[in-house]
Amino acid sequence: MKKRQRLLAKAESGDPADQYNLGLHYWEKSPVDKKAAVTCFRKAAKAGHGDARCALAYALMCGEGVGKDKMKAVRWYRAAAERGCAGAQCSMGHARNRGKGCKRDRAEAARWYEQAAKQGDVEAQFNLAYLLSKGKGVARDRKKAVYWYRKAAKQGDALSQYNLASCYEGGRGVVRDYKKARKWYGNAAKQGDLDAQCRLGDFYWEGRGVKKNRRKGFALYEKAAVQGDADARVTVGYCYFYGKGVKKDWDRALRWYRKAARQGNERAMGNIGLMYKYGEGVPQRWRRAVHWFRKGAAKGHVKSMQQLGELYGGAAGCPRNTKKADYWLKRAAKGEG
Repeated sequence: MKKRQRLLAKAESGDPADQYNLGLHYWEKSPVDKKAAVTCFRKAAKAGHGDARCALAYALMCGEGVGKDKMKAVRWYRAAAERGCAGAQCSMGHARNRGKGCKRDRAEAARWYEQAAKQGDVEAQFNLAYLLSKGKGVARDRKKAVYWYRKAAKQGDALSQYNLASCYEGGRGVVRDYKKARKWYGNAAKQGDLDAQCRLGDFYWEGRGVKKNRRKGFALYEKAAVQGDADARVTVGYCYFYGKGVKKDWDRALRWYRKAARQGNERAMGNIGLMYKYGEGVPQRWRRAVHWFRKGAAKGHVKSMQQLGELYGGAAGCPRNTKKADYWLKRAAKGEG
């Protein structure tokens, strides 16, 4: 509170910087008072303070401490952006890219992102690279996309590190290089990026850009699975089921498949169905198999449809039902979800 009193005393002079600093204190420090913060930001913004304009625009865009008004937010972002504020330029890019508070215009979004990116704004670098890689609002230029992904990746942005690795893996905008792909997947994985952990696991599993090491691959899959990645949980279940990279353990395989199935993963549902169909790790029960295959089929899992066709054709002790068997086999053949 003593610091707030000092800031209040300084702000009485009307200096925009002091008004902005007082606003930050109201916004961030206990007791938080976002309405008071917005009042301070507004005073400083009207006096031309760039960061205050950004802060006021953010409050208006999110409706924090003031009624939400996206059009006014964009006007304040633009005012700050035109004076060279990188954060405001990036926010203008978001507004134009998503059509928030203004008409969507990805070409203009790219121009704002580029201005901010040249000032080192990581978020702008990532978004500019993405637009360039997809050709949205700009001509597709994968080499330039790689350039900006690399800029952001070197600043530690995990998403850019992942996308840069993907470019090296696929040879998009750069010469294919599995070792560099592994390096950047590794950097993103260290930051907790689950997709990167899984892709790095694939590299060790398959021996891409590194000596094949299925135990290490499994460890990476498991790391992502523990953090909740459904696809990784299916892969870990697969590894336990077949004893690849880890000792075979059908009980653990089923547990991981069930965890993924609870997240709506259709492959996990199909795999549980197979366990019941063949009695592997569980008692053989065709009704339970049908239950899980139906759940997978409802999610569009073609293999579950095929299995339903086989079961209704009389497999695993299931009573034959030619009509149902034909129905599911035809849907599987068409790849229908």
